[in-house]
This record gives sequence, structure tokens and C-alpha cells, in this order.
Amino acid sequence: MQIGDALVLTIDATCLPDIHFDWPQIPDTLGGFEVTGVLKPDTVKTPEGALHITQKINLTAFDAGQLALPPLNFNYRNTQTGSTGSIRTSPVVVTVREPEVDTLSEMKDIAPPVDLPLTLWERLRPFAIALAVLLLLALLWWWWKKRSIRQTTTETRPQAPPLPPYEVALNRLKLLEQAKYWQQEQEKLYYSELTDILRQYIEGRYQIQAPEMTTDETMAAFRNIAIEGPVLEKLRKLLELADLVKFAKAKPLVEQHLQAFTDAGYFIRATKPAEEAPTQNTENPI
Repeated sequence: MQIGDALVLTIDATCLPDIHFDWPQIPDTLGGFEVTGVLKPDTVKTPEGALHITQKINLTAFDAGQLALPPLNFNYRNTQTGSTGSIRTSPVVVTVREPEVDTLSEMKDIAPPVDLPLTLWERLRPFAIALAVLLLLALLWWWWKKRSIRQTTTETRPQAPPLPPYEVALNRLKLLEQAKYWQQEQEKLYYSELTDILRQYIEGRYQIQAPEMTTDETMAAFRNIAIEGPVLEKLRKLLELADLVKFAKAKPLVEQHLQAFTDAGYFIRATKPAEEAPTQNTENPI
């Protein structure tokens, strides 16, 4: 064989049906040969009742010279008698030749390129790519146009005017009443929400930064605002009670919970602008 050629090694074994062969594992190399492929053993029953086992091994070599395929060892066992033994294949010597090169002959030029006809896809591919790009650009333009129209519609759509601070506060009071915090022994959460409603209302109504102020600072901010004394007194008592609950863990009575809620609604209704009125519900929300 020449260097790099494929060599097929065939192993044949014939035995009676009661003989079990331990077929050897073929390594990556055999002698100086490299194993490039191993087929599974194929077993055929002969007309005489014997078993004929065949395996093919693909080899190649990259060194010139006399290379020997070493013998392979096979163990076997008689399934009837239990006797065991082993046999070995005979070594095989293979001559590996280097390719013959005529150094005296004239060197030939490299073969010229071969013209091959273009396939249909090769002819249509540039047009298909251009069409795909045009479709993509059209899709992007359509998306951008639709997005611009949607933004324009949103910007030109009239927006509902914001609710006045007192309506926002009264709506939040209704939600607080439905939450039933103090009934679930969550007094701190109840008074925190109640005072937040009042402080947010005061900020929106009088531009006083009540959410960041203490109770004393909040009350002091009303000095120059014309509000009846009883109204401010109710607010002061409510805020002080809330401070006791939030910071001193006080436990007000049920009557105090109800009175605080009533006073909050009273303060909001008593201080809302006279020219404004609720747009939907004019009944007492408390």
C-alpha cells in the first residue's frame, strides 16, 4: 500500500454455537497503523450449524517501510462444559511505499480554472436579497408611521382635568374606611394613612409642605391663614393622637378611632374652596 491509502483488515472466526467468544477491544493504533474505523462484528449461521463471525477494521499508515499488524488475542468459553481457552491471529506484515515521483519529467503547469454555469439560485440571489431589504425597509416605515400617528393621537386627545385636592382626600377617606385597619388591630397603619391623607390635602390646598413637617410645624404654618379656631383644634387633636399611636404605641378607644375619622372629613369639607363643589357626589362621605 502507499502512504495514506486505506487498508481494510478482516477478522474471521468460526465456532460451534456453544462457544462464546470474548471479542477484543480494538485500540486506536495497531502496530504502526492508525485505526480510522471499526465495524461491529457480524454473525452468520452456516448450513452446518456453526457460527461465522466477521469484523472489518479500517486502517491507514503514514510511515513508509515494513509495518507489522500485531496478533489479536481471543478468549473463548464453552457454555456447555465451562472449559475456557484462547487463540491468536497471525501477525501480518504490510509494505508501505512512498509515492513514486518522476523527477526527470517536465513539470506541468497548474490546471486553469474551470468555468461552471451559474445555477438558478445563484442568478436570482442578488434580486432576492434586494427584495428582502426593500420589504424590511417598508415594514420599518409602516411601523414608524403607525407609531407616529398613535403618538399624535395621544398628544392631541384632551386630558381630563385633575381632581381638586379635597376630592382626592375624600376619595382616599372612603378607601381607608373600607380597609378597616383599626378593626383588624392595625392602628398604626390606620393613623399613618389618615394623617397622610390630611397632610397631602394641606399641601395641595395651602401649598404647605405638611408631609415633611411635624405636628407643631404644621399647626404653626396656619398662623397667617384664616381658618376658624374649632376647625384647627380638631386638626391639632387628630394629629397629636396619631403621633401617640405611631410613636408611643398608644391604643385609642373605638370612639377615638371614629372621632378621628369624622374630624378628618370635617376639616377637609370645612376648608375646601367655597367656589368648588364635588363634581359627582355632594353627599356627606363620612
